[in-house]
Amino acid sequence: MDNKSFKITKWTYSSGGIGRDMAYTLVSMFLITYIQYTMNLTTAQFTAISTVIVICRVIDAITDPIMGTIIENTRFKYGKFKPWIIIGAIANSVVIILLFVFRVEGWEFVAFFTFAYFMWGITFTINDISYWSMLPALTSDAEEREKITSLMVVFATIGSIAAAGLIPIFVVGDAIKKYAGIAIFVALFFLGCSLMTGICAKEREREDEKQEKINLLDMFKIIMGNDQLVIMAIVVLVYTLGSGLQVALGFNFFTFEYNYSVGGEKLFIFTIMYALGTLAPQMSYGSINKKLNRKQILHLSMIITAVGYLAFMAFGYIIPRNDILLYSIGFITFFGQGLFYVVMIIMLTNTIEYNEFITGKRYESIVFSVRPFMVKLASATQQGIVTLVLIVSGIYNYSSQIAILEQEKGKNLITMEEVFTKADEIVRVASINENMLLILRIGMTIIPLILIYIGYYLAVKKYKINEEAYDDIVAEIKKRNKSN
Repeated sequence: MDNKSFKITKWTYSSGGIGRDMAYTLVSMFLITYIQYTMNLTTAQFTAISTVIVICRVIDAITDPIMGTIIENTRFKYGKFKPWIIIGAIANSVVIILLFVFRVEGWEFVAFFTFAYFMWGITFTINDISYWSMLPALTSDAEEREKITSLMVVFATIGSIAAAGLIPIFVVGDAIKKYAGIAIFVALFFLGCSLMTGICAKEREREDEKQEKINLLDMFKIIMGNDQLVIMAIVVLVYTLGSGLQVALGFNFFTFEYNYSVGGEKLFIFTIMYALGTLAPQMSYGSINKKLNRKQILHLSMIITAVGYLAFMAFGYIIPRNDILLYSIGFITFFGQGLFYVVMIIMLTNTIEYNEFITGKRYESIVFSVRPFMVKLASATQQGIVTLVLIVSGIYNYSSQIAILEQEKGKNLITMEEVFTKADEIVRVASINENMLLILRIGMTIIPLILIYIGYYLAVKKYKINEEAYDDIVAEIKKRNKSN
């Protein structure tokens, strides 16, 4: 691939992640909030919805390696990965719109949701596996690989932050109609980004293009035979679970700490801090990596992350209650997590060459299917924890009362001002229960910190493909290819 083609591929591939992560954030972060604050389901129905999400995400996680196997065994005229990216985006966009537009009530909604959410997981898997699998197919040069990875993470973060920050501002007060409009826009934008990647990005030609067909048993042997991949799989699992809990509970935190009418605005500013804190280490990773090796960066990220979470837990108890302090704490936390995430993705990607080194085969699709597999297992566990926190703390009972107000606004029975006034009174009554807010805070800080530390420990103590080892592996692979 010439330099011009590589630049086009680098930018169109990386920027395609904006729409993909916007779409994923809309569903993963806001679908349960949409249901919680607009459907007025009983506790049993809400628990059933949460159970469906957990089961579907586990099933979805299991299908990830299977999808990786399918991709590994197929060859299209227009590339190994690009057709799957487009197919998945088209189907997933349709399902996203249905999830936020089609409305029935009670157990009928639970039945519809079960089918629609299952289809969302399957169709997103098709797009996600093929997109991530294409990354190592772009280049095997370590420096170029890290540049693409960093750029890809930046664009993915932009998409995620755009959704996470802007949606809470627009939806409160008329949530039913606004969620529908946002879902349509995000779905179409996701499709456009995927088409751009599918049309413009170019896969490099590889000598190992012709590989034998593999079955499911072979697939699991490949995964379990790569000890470094297994370690990184666990790291991805615990990191994703830990780092996602604060975000998953964020809307409820700002609603019940500040009020329904202004909670979205507070969350928006906090999300800006999330954006700055996450993007800063990602955009400057190259400079940081020149001064520190990956293990040293992991040490630094863990220290920063721990300070952030502990400060968040102490906010309002030991640390004075002040908005600027809260936003600063958010920046610190997400800066640490951003550093960890970039290193984690690079370490995971490098297991591709390690797999080729120990087996003679790359198997990008299969190896990279482990990442979304673990992400979805983490999401399943996360949903269970979130539901438990909401029900045990008593937050769900109060949010159900707000959902009734949103339904009345959706039928134009009350004004937006009346929604805010009545909802804020519900929050005022709820805030009297100090244990409710304490349980919420523990779920957003202590549990995530423990999980992220486990990932840090494994990455530092058990992962052995450091910079020198990776260079040696690549050199040996090139030597073998020349001799063959």
